[in-house]
Amino acid sequence: MPIELLDDPRYFMAKLKEKIKIGLDEDRMLVLVVQVLLGFECKAAFETGFDRLPVAAQYLKLGSFGILLVALALLLTVPAYHRIAQEGENTPEFASLLRNLMWLALFPFALALGIDLGIVGDKLFGAIGGVVTGLVGVSVAFFFWYGIGALHQRNRGDHKMELEPREPTSLSEKIDSY
Repeated sequence: MPIELLDDPRYFMAKLKEKIKIGLDEDRMLVLVVQVLLGFECKAAFETGFDRLPVAAQYLKLGSFGILLVALALLLTVPAYHRIAQEGENTPEFASLLRNLMWLALFPFALALGIDLGIVGDKLFGAIGGVVTGLVGVSVAFFFWYGIGALHQRNRGDHKMELEPREPTSLSEKIDSY
């Protein structure tokens, strides 16, 4: 969850439909980012220097591609579940699922990023430099995506989403969320 939202007291007082709208918008942005990275992964195999990479690095690129596909599948599950299983209704259960799936999708995204950084580090600094570069990349991503949020919640106290009464979602809101 972005730090700006955690700092804004209105987020915790926002209505359920606003929280879900914000979550779905963030999910869409992450889907676009992962799609761009998948495009780079696909293009990498056709670049002139790809055949000069060690075979292990070529397989790591393939693994990174597969891991990004897992992240994309997790991110695409969110709006599909909302549309199909929840029939577009804004429920506290969906808000929880949205938060958990997006939190989970960042893990494979960080791993794929670390693998790609490791391959570049290997090319620039050698095998040990590549491993260190990849581990630093993953560590930095984990720190910013998971660590800061955990520290912030610990300092402010645990903000659990209170169960709000279910309100029927209007048809115009269902259409607007897609």
